[in-house]
Amino acid sequence: MAIATNAAETHRLTEAEPKQSPCCAILRNRISMASLIQAIAVAEHLNFHHAAKALGTSQSSVSARIKALEDELGIPLFERNTRGVRLTEAGRHFVERVTAGVDQLENAVKSASLAASGECGELAPERPGHAPSLS
Repeated sequence: MAIATNAAETHRLTEAEPKQSPCCAILRNRISMASLIQAIAVAEHLNFHHAAKALGTSQSSVSARIKALEDELGIPLFERNTRGVRLTEAGRHFVERVTAGVDQLENAVKSASLAASGECGELAPERPGHAPSLS
């Protein structure tokens, strides 16, 4: 892809690029964190009612949000039956990666908090003519 030199050219180049697959919907449409957390909860409990109870919300809310997420992604994440739900193969992969991503976000927040409070990092060796700094 060529490098754009101004905003109009950037827009033109972006429009010329091929459409992304449905798996990239999170980048285009900004799937909510709540939807991702609810998908993880349903995957953990394999039951909409139990997931909703654990999240402190209604079963209908969780069910609707998961259905909307599946529609947005264009793939079924769960197979539903009268005794509960189970992950599809695509759902298993999705939930594994979302869980890893949520873990990364939690670590980023903790790390930033520790850095802000001065609880992490170490003093870099002092260089002549420079004050010590955190690294």
